[in-house]
Formats: sequence, C-alpha cells, structure tokens
Amino acid sequence: MTTDSNSQVSPVELAFRQYSNALQMALADFQYIEECLRLYISVAYDLIRHETSKHLPFKFDASDLDRDALGRLIDKYAKFSNNTILVSALREILPRRNEIAHRGLLLSSAQQHDIAFLDEQTQRLAEMHSILRPYIQTLLNERAALTGEPTVVI
Repeated sequence: MTTDSNSQVSPVELAFRQYSNALQMALADFQYIEECLRLYISVAYDLIRHETSKHLPFKFDASDLDRDALGRLIDKYAKFSNNTILVSALREILPRRNEIAHRGLLLSSAQQHDIAFLDEQTQRLAEMHSILRPYIQTLLNERAALTGEPTVVI
C-alpha cells in the first residue's frame, strides 16, 4: 500500500491492523518458544543417547517432540533443566498463550469496530512480546551452553 492509500484508512481499520500485527508477533513468539524448547530437549536426548548407548538403548529423538504443544514441552524441559524460574514463568504464561492462540482471531463485530478495545488488546499483545523475548533469549543461551556453541543475541 502506498502512503496515499494509508492516509485513507479509517481509524478503525488502522486499529484492527495494529491489533492483527501484534497478534501475529505474539503468536510467532510463542511458536519460537516452542521451537527453542524442542531444540533444547532434542540436544538433551542426544546427550543422554551418547552417554547411555553402551548400556541401554535410548530411542527418543527430536521427532518425538513434533506433536507436543507448549504445555507438554514445558513439562519435558523442566525434567532437563534446573532453571525453575524460567519453568515457572513459562507455566504462568501458558493460559495467556492458549487464549491468544485459540481466541485471538475470534472477535465479535462490535470488538472489531471498537478502537478502544483494539488498542487495549494491542497493548496487551505488545507487552506479551516484551515478556517473551527474554524467555527466548534464555532458552537459546541454555541450548548453546549444552552444545558448546556461542550464545546469540536476539
């Protein structure tokens, strides 16, 4: 869209676009957390397999995690990490993730046209993004510590 056509966007449409963008960002953050948990657990599985292969089979691998949703991944991660603060924080945000994922696009017609409501929800989603980024960073750093890879900054 050009700048000229943006100036013709109604305030309601603009508020809805901002809400939609914030929703997509929050959903992407939650997906990224799920993927970070899968990667961490997968590395843990690899380490266990390597250490125990001479004594007993360990047949879990990354594909066993493909269908696990966030709650189950948090539970599995908790078994391989001593970061109880992060585990608690992830468990605490799980209901918000479920609300966003399952109800984020189910707005009534009145809600879709209520600028104050959309702005409030957009702000809540932006705050969620701010909350989630450090969790993602922590998970990336913990995986790097397991693998001996350098940490990355997001």
